[in-house]
Amino acid sequence: MIGPLESVLYRDGATMVERHGRRVAAHFGSGAGEEAVCLAHVGLADRSDRTTFRVSGDVDAALLELAALGERAWSSYAGPDRAVVRCELADTSACLGVLSGVPGAAVHDATRDYAALALLGPKAEELLGVADLPTSAITLHEAGLMYEVLVPAAHGPVVWDQLLEAGAPFQIACVGLDAVEHLIATRRLHGVRQAAAE
Repeated sequence: MIGPLESVLYRDGATMVERHGRRVAAHFGSGAGEEAVCLAHVGLADRSDRTTFRVSGDVDAALLELAALGERAWSSYAGPDRAVVRCELADTSACLGVLSGVPGAAVHDATRDYAALALLGPKAEELLGVADLPTSAITLHEAGLMYEVLVPAAHGPVVWDQLLEAGAPFQIACVGLDAVEHLIATRRLHGVRQAAAE
């Protein structure tokens, strides 16, 4: 599956690989350097490899049930009776099983509808505060110093460039999944915000 950000990923120097049937940016030249950027400043990554569900109806009940999955799923309200839920590809079945078992809640796999841009690092929240995101954007706090911005797939490349431009004062850099997954595996971005300053 070709992701909505592939054109800008190639342009910015990504080495693309296929994982689980989805093309992803493995790195932008230096996995270690990309990890360092995320730990000190802010990294921008494509996370269109993950699954996105759109939930409507009894959203409160659905998200309450979803809490049973802990950090394996995260969500954000997109309106009074709408929400988006995100999870890793490997957790798609578990997430769908929880959501589809909630009476009054309707669940739709919206993975292809969105481009998913991740911001990782101690400057991520500050960047989100100054970035001029489109009204269609949905921001999710994944955990710790990790955030995601979902936009309609067609808008993904433009928002990628907007975040790079707005993030220049914060020393933003493009990062690939090799660095992101290593940081997550070691939980180095999951801690409290104060840990980033130590």
